[in-house]
Amino acid sequence: MIMHKMTFLGVATLALGVSTYATADILQFDVVLDATQISTGSLGTGTATALFNNITGDVSIAGSFADLTGTSSMAHLHGFTPSAGTGGGAGVLLSLAIDAGVAAGNFSGAGIISMASDPGFAKMLGGQSYINIHSSTSPGGEIRGQLVNPVVVPEPGSIALVSLAGLALLRRRR
Repeated sequence: MIMHKMTFLGVATLALGVSTYATADILQFDVVLDATQISTGSLGTGTATALFNNITGDVSIAGSFADLTGTSSMAHLHGFTPSAGTGGGAGVLLSLAIDAGVAAGNFSGAGIISMASDPGFAKMLGGQSYINIHSSTSPGGEIRGQLVNPVVVPEPGSIALVSLAGLALLRRRR
């Protein structure tokens, strides 16, 4: 019995030590793009997943679009609008690679937004950034999707920590 307590205590101490390094959160935004957010009248639609690291500022985006009125020309992550929600324009935070010259295709990109620890982070979480797909008929953007309602995705270190604690509890029961 003493050996089990020592094993559990050792695992708990290790878990506590590891947990101090797992401070970053990966935030996932599931983005819906359409013309209602930019008032172009297009029937185009799109979806994207944007992952944002709140410590490093790393961002990665992957998505697809369909039914554009024109043909695709550019895609960007824009920010930060003066207020949350649709409407209002903002500068480019990150250029995205896009299947150009088509009405349906994919886009993606990754980079670092150097504002993870300053007020820009609150703006990112506050819905003041958006993805915009530009086209031949709407050079200012044909469809758009705000980054809103992020979900925290456990990072690998946190998953390992939970798994380690679970194994320790199972071992303790035996």
